[in-house]
Formats: sequence, C-alpha cells, structure tokens
Amino acid sequence: MNQIRFNRTAFLATGIALVAMWLWTPGDTLPLCGFRWLTGYPCPLCGLTRAMCQIVKGHWRAAMEYHALSPLVLGLLLMWPFPKFRPPWVHIAVLFLGYGIGRAFLRNSSMSFFN
Repeated sequence: MNQIRFNRTAFLATGIALVAMWLWTPGDTLPLCGFRWLTGYPCPLCGLTRAMCQIVKGHWRAAMEYHALSPLVLGLLLMWPFPKFRPPWVHIAVLFLGYGIGRAFLRNSSMSFFN
C-alpha cells in the first residue's frame, strides 16, 4: 500500500472512530476484561472505551474519572494519520503500565483524582 493511500485510509478510519465514539454511550455494564476477571485488578486500559466516548462529547471530567490518560489517547488518535508525528510507542506503553500498576494499588484507598 502506498503512503498516500495509507494516509487517506488513516484519515477515514480516524474520522469513523471519532464519530462512532460521539454517537455511542457505553453503559457501566461492559464485560470485564480478562485481566480483571483473573486478578480482580483493573488493567492499564480498563475504562478507556468509556473515557474516549466521554471525551469526544466534551465531558472531560467524566473521561478523566474513567481513565486519566484519555486525553493522551485522543492526541495519539488525532496524530495517527500523520506519519511525520510518530510517537515513541515504548514510552507510551511504559506510561500506561505505570498508570495501571498505580491504579491497581490505589483502588482501595480514599484517594480520588478529583478529591
């Protein structure tokens, strides 16, 4: 696939994803992920679907309560069609892993992101 065709496909896929997230509002009863089912702890990506659906609607606070890294994911989604802006994926993966570990250890504490 040549670069122009890839860029057009990426723009189209990004647009479809944003419109789908804007139209769809998932409930809190989405099936649990396998990691949470096995361990009882949220994985680093738990809540990200709900957060992205909230953030594209402009509900930033609700998005941050579901997943604190959702603005980063929105930025990555918007940068994806542009090949000149290739993010450092390893650093992003480490950030998500650290966030997931921190959230798993703080889940029973009285700390909240907006307290």
